[in-house]
Amino acid sequence: YFGTKNIIPLKLIINKTTIGEKLVDFPILVHLGNSSGINDMDTSFVLSEVGSDANRKKISITTESGTELYVEIEKWDTANKEAWLWVKLPSISTTQDTILYLNYDTHQADNIAYVGDTGSDSAKNVWNNGFVAVYHMNDVGSIVNDSTRNAHNGLKKGVSPDPIPGMVGP
Repeated sequence: YFGTKNIIPLKLIINKTTIGEKLVDFPILVHLGNSSGINDMDTSFVLSEVGSDANRKKISITTESGTELYVEIEKWDTANKEAWLWVKLPSISTTQDTILYLNYDTHQADNIAYVGDTGSDSAKNVWNNGFVAVYHMNDVGSIVNDSTRNAHNGLKKGVSPDPIPGMVGP
């Protein structure tokens, strides 16, 4: 899909020693920013290269063998050079590191077949039938959108508190 420009893809590694059992069709969170991953790597250059929120779908995430993966863009903030992407992996191994590549190229058309904002068909493909509902809780307005195909959207009630950052993981 990508390759018209001489851009080196960002290599993402899931260390096998951090996985307790083999996982299949498993969504992972990829955070891009000035402090990402267990090594606090600066990956904000991807957002600089993409250039604007309008270009956020000019990306792809692939397996090491080149299989393109579904991506839900939970949040893309070019101004602050930060993004949260949910990616559906076919499998994550306990015996070898899982290697992914994030490709980005503003010269490509939007990759709407595999990359989408919450609620789009491509984004819904991140979440399989085992998920009853997935709420990121960052919706604007009175609706809380379900990221799955189940469409279990919610309605905010009462006074809305000021949003605060949540934590993913232990």
